[in-house]
Amino acid sequence: MHSTLVTNHGCTSRPTDPLLTTYEQYDAAYIEKTVYNLAMMDDSLGAMVKEALDTIEEAYRCYGTEAISLSFNGGKDCTVLLHLVVAVLSRLGRKKDEWLRTVFVTYPNPFPHVDAFVQVCTQRYHLDCVLIPGPMRQALQHYLDTSLPRPKAIFVGIRRNDPYAENLTHFDMTDKGWPEFMRVHPIIDWTFSDVWDFLLKLRIPYCSLYDEGYTSLGSIENTHPNPNLEQDGQYKPAFMLKNEFDLVPQVLEALASLYSNSDAAAKKQAMKWLESFQKKATWQVADLLINAETANVETRLFAAQTLRQKITYDLRELDLNHRSMLRDSLVQLLWTSASGPKSVMIQLCLALADLAAQFKEWKTVVKDVVDRFGGVPETGGCLLEFLKVLPEEMANNRLPLSDKEFRERTCELIEANSEQVLKLILVYIQSSGANVEIQQCALSCLSSWLKTGDVDIRVLASSPLVDISFDGLAHDDLFDVCTDVVCEILYETRDVVELKPLIEKLYPRFTPLLQQLQQAKAEEDGDKVRNYCRIFIEAGEAYVSLIAQHPESFAVLLDGILSCTAYNDLDIAKMTFTFWYELTNTLTTPHYQHAIPSFQTCFDQLVEIIITHLHYPDDINDWSAAERDDFRSFRHEMGDTLKDCCRILTPQKCLIKPMAHLSNLLAKNTPTDVSPPRWQQIEAPIFSLRAMGSEVPADENEVMPQIMEFLSKLPDHPKIRYAATLVISRYSFWTHEHPQYITYQLNFISTGFQDDEVAGASALALKNLCKDCSEHLIDYIGELHPFYVNVVKTLPFQDALGVTEAIAHVLAVIPITGLTNALQSFCMPLAQDLHAIIVKGKDAVPKEERIRAGDILEQISAFIDIIRPEIPAGQPHPCVDFVTELWPVFTLCLNNFGSEPTIAEPLCRCYKGCLQSYRVHFVPLLPQLMESIVSGFDQTGLGVYLWVGNKIIKEYAQEGSEGVAPCFGLLERLSLIVFGRLNGQKFDDIPDVIEEYFRMVIAFLECAPTPLVQNDLLSSIFQAGLAGLSLEQTSALSAVIQFYRRLLGIALSVDELVGPGNVTHRSMFGQNGVRIAALVRQFGASYVKLLFDGMIYHYPMDMISDVASIMRSLAQLLPEESAQWIVPLVNGFQDISPAERSEFLENYMGAVQSKQWTKVRRVLSDFVTVYRRKHTSHRND
Repeated sequence: MHSTLVTNHGCTSRPTDPLLTTYEQYDAAYIEKTVYNLAMMDDSLGAMVKEALDTIEEAYRCYGTEAISLSFNGGKDCTVLLHLVVAVLSRLGRKKDEWLRTVFVTYPNPFPHVDAFVQVCTQRYHLDCVLIPGPMRQALQHYLDTSLPRPKAIFVGIRRNDPYAENLTHFDMTDKGWPEFMRVHPIIDWTFSDVWDFLLKLRIPYCSLYDEGYTSLGSIENTHPNPNLEQDGQYKPAFMLKNEFDLVPQVLEALASLYSNSDAAAKKQAMKWLESFQKKATWQVADLLINAETANVETRLFAAQTLRQKITYDLRELDLNHRSMLRDSLVQLLWTSASGPKSVMIQLCLALADLAAQFKEWKTVVKDVVDRFGGVPETGGCLLEFLKVLPEEMANNRLPLSDKEFRERTCELIEANSEQVLKLILVYIQSSGANVEIQQCALSCLSSWLKTGDVDIRVLASSPLVDISFDGLAHDDLFDVCTDVVCEILYETRDVVELKPLIEKLYPRFTPLLQQLQQAKAEEDGDKVRNYCRIFIEAGEAYVSLIAQHPESFAVLLDGILSCTAYNDLDIAKMTFTFWYELTNTLTTPHYQHAIPSFQTCFDQLVEIIITHLHYPDDINDWSAAERDDFRSFRHEMGDTLKDCCRILTPQKCLIKPMAHLSNLLAKNTPTDVSPPRWQQIEAPIFSLRAMGSEVPADENEVMPQIMEFLSKLPDHPKIRYAATLVISRYSFWTHEHPQYITYQLNFISTGFQDDEVAGASALALKNLCKDCSEHLIDYIGELHPFYVNVVKTLPFQDALGVTEAIAHVLAVIPITGLTNALQSFCMPLAQDLHAIIVKGKDAVPKEERIRAGDILEQISAFIDIIRPEIPAGQPHPCVDFVTELWPVFTLCLNNFGSEPTIAEPLCRCYKGCLQSYRVHFVPLLPQLMESIVSGFDQTGLGVYLWVGNKIIKEYAQEGSEGVAPCFGLLERLSLIVFGRLNGQKFDDIPDVIEEYFRMVIAFLECAPTPLVQNDLLSSIFQAGLAGLSLEQTSALSAVIQFYRRLLGIALSVDELVGPGNVTHRSMFGQNGVRIAALVRQFGASYVKLLFDGMIYHYPMDMISDVASIMRSLAQLLPEESAQWIVPLVNGFQDISPAERSEFLENYMGAVQSKQWTKVRRVLSDFVTVYRRKHTSHRND
């Protein structure tokens, strides 16, 4: 008999006496945390747990805690139920010393194991357990009659596949003739598998009989181990049986539907079911499926994939002995599958590789597999496949290994075995004869090992593998894999000094390769062209410094890459762009500048090639919108390569080329020409002119005047005019130095507004021209006014906004004496149009007019943002005077439409613009603005008003200024409204409000912390933040975390302490530090728990560093207390080994004691990263 009466499966050590496991080790708070965290998981078990918790919570709402009892007999199902009930009671506030009412209807001759386990649970969970001998009906009647208060409901751990449970629900009154009470069945829909997954995942102690082959408990006389668990005269634990064996027929049915059903919906449903099953399948079911004599290929493939997934995510369930058994079983499965099916064999190789990566005690992986599979020709392909996937799986970030463990296993498995594996690969290739499949496997394996970067590439200098790989390019069956190998060899030879002998061996190979590339292009064999180009590009990028240094010697490489760039498949051409960029950067360094003349011809050709590729295809109208967008993006990438050409050839030489194209094309564009040029031929060189803009100097006087004059000669086609207009837009910086072209350009641009296809380009061009040439355009105000007033009403919003911004840039440089009249002329018509809409009231304005009102506010905001004249303090500000005139209109917007985001948001942007543009001059209007945003937020609850509050604080609440007091008053008033709203709403329902509120608080802490830190308001904010630490919405959560980080930063600032690393005594704190420390001490335990739970379970990984920084600050501020808060939390994690727990606590406490604060942060970050990788990773494969 097993000597242990209580099992906590998977723990390193087990108690020999059940009473050694104390109540404190499994307290209710920990149970609540783990159970409710499991309920949050996005998987089937999480959903079952959540459903059970909801049922229990509903029962307590209906009957109260005093009128419900729990039926408990020590079995696995009621152990699960007990754990769930304790979790709910803890959340409901059950005190530690309160008894949990339970009833145990006993049976004759029970196992002593069961009695002992019930006793342990009575202690651990503080049960008021009433033992009553059966039979069941009489025992329950007696229990009800003698219990005060009389139970109205009893939790029962029955499941649907139990006898007579098929039609039960979560709540069922007892049957007629039975004692009357409500039976509550929280786990009615759980499977045998769910029960064991729950017990094992949470490491819940259960009766040890389950580890001896028993799957149900009863009297000694009629209870026996399950024969299905017998193996070699012994019995395996019950959890190894589970109930998935009963689901095998469903697995087979789902697989049949997936692979043979033509109904897409049925296939999708089958796939979903199989994925769900696979996540909670047992080792034994996968083994049964893959070994079944009747299993087809699909079944065995699914089983192999399931085994791999189990190894990836659940290997921690197995101890050292079971891992060894699994390894031996996998090797045997691989042996029997070595000859096929290949898909099954590959999955088993992957599974074995994933096991090898995690099974650190298995030191002779490569040797063992080679010894087993290397002696028989029939298993050679299987061996090579395993050796191929082994280094690939060492880069599998789903494996629950730390970076340190990955490095150590890579060293043991890859670096230490690389030379042996290369020799083995060579042996297989040389002895393969005509066996192409073995050659492919061997070369693929070689590519995989080279890709790791852990192979000493110098070994290949004397190895036949280089020649074998290049020679294999001549064979169609080996072409693809040899391309991979050659590319890896080239990549690994980037050290051109140290690896010169190997490079000298490789380079002569490129002359015949260039001929083969040209032949493939001539034959229009796109696949071969792509592979040859991969080789040339890889070599070019590896040897770019050699090419720059010896252009004549490496001309073959240049010719090959240029040929690839010229190929008509743009995906292949794109592959070369990085090389040209790196070559340009190399040549423009002082060391290589002297070589630039040698590359003139090459870059001349490159410009011509790019201009050709820029052509829109003839069938562009047949393309989808996504395809057109992709091509537009690609044209900009080609434009970057043209910029590279400008850096080598000079901008003038590059500009001349598209000009020459345009001149030739326009010479053919005559009425008598039978084949006039297509618009695509003209538009491409125009685009190239625009693309080179950033490389052209503003004082260029040779080619740019010709280009500007040439634009008026272009054909009147919307695509051509669009491109030409954007050329004017791009070169507005050049026009600033050549103002004689302004009139011509304004006429060119304004004409484009008459064509809907060109209007967007015209708006952008006008904006850039007015921005860069604003002082030159003051004299054009008279002409711009009627143009603006008339055209802005006809344009789509974005174009109208662009034109508004253009006009604003000109008004921004008008002399102060004329600015008021200009604002009245250009802005007042907008205000009048806005007033005409909003004065009608909310109910009388249709949606289209509301959008129009918002658009007008955006245009007014553009004027406010851009027009910022420098006015001395104390003097009248014409813009503020104008805003004062507009204020009644703003107020009307707020009163009538303040709850409409389409109007409220642009209105608040107007407010923000006033603050940032007029600053001290806006102070007279500041009280009105504060009242407006307080009123707006109070009435609507929109976060945008808090956003304006943030801007006010940043602008006026500078420490020591008169603005601090009113800004703090604003913060208090808005806080009061926020807290009032939080009383009736969940944080996750208003994440935008939470985000904007805490960002506003952060702004105050950054500008003038003392009034807030020394006020009771901070305590309320701190407590609100505690609730915010459980937010799901990332931006809002980030704001809360940044608030705490800033608050602790104030306490530890160099203004408050002698130095950031010298926290030696609390008397050194400044007044703010003392206040913050007291606040943290008050809420510290719950605060740290929330932070730790977030880091472990649900915060995004990119937030971990911020939270770790907060924990570091806590350690600096309160080293003793923070340790007292953290140590119990870490000790509560039962799914980490004692060694891992001890290592973390030792590193953490050591860093705190030695005041290595950066190390504190790093230790926490590393611990969380490793923990999440091992224990809470999502299964996406």
